[in-house]
Amino acid sequence: MCIQKNIINILLSALITFSLFSCDESDETSDITTSRLFKPASFTRTVEGINVRLSWVPIKNATYYLEVGKDVNFELDAEVAVSLAGVSEYYLTDLWGSTRYYARIKSVSIKPEIKDSDYAVVNFTTEIENIFNSSTTSGNNWVLLNWLAGKELSHIRISPSSPSVPNTVNLTGVDVAAGEKRIENLTSNTDYTFVLYLGERKRGEITIKTK
Repeated sequence: MCIQKNIINILLSALITFSLFSCDESDETSDITTSRLFKPASFTRTVEGINVRLSWVPIKNATYYLEVGKDVNFELDAEVAVSLAGVSEYYLTDLWGSTRYYARIKSVSIKPEIKDSDYAVVNFTTEIENIFNSSTTSGNNWVLLNWLAGKELSHIRISPSSPSVPNTVNLTGVDVAAGEKRIENLTSNTDYTFVLYLGERKRGEITIKTK
């Protein structure tokens, strides 16, 4: 009988200890959830060529801070750094093609006693950009290149199929506005690859054979 009583006392003591611990844990969780905002939920990206739509579920009593760039650690200056309010999506346009980007967003509290959230992070890779038109024509030793007029460009890199050093042709404002450039002094019956650039950004590629 004494043994049974001791067992009951031990069980009661354990139950009381567990109840006290549960209360403390509950209070701690409550403090965490009320002292810091939640991250924007369902932070997603939808890639549309070289454009990307970022979206998230709104957080009550918060604005947002969004950063987008090519640095996975966000240590370099962000290409996009913007404060947002009253929205649940952001549309990025005219990004570099075939490029990995990283985006992060946090909830920013409008109440001084509430801390900002941690960051929610996503990454995405844009699709290939090619602004060349298919209407490009060629002759024995020349090629007339056509692309979407008005797109920002700096130069064309020209590479023949046979191993050699690529040639670079700088584009003028007139070339860019017209959306075309005639390339002369080529070798007949030869495949050439032409690549459009804006600085280091690749904007289009096409291979054409002279006649």
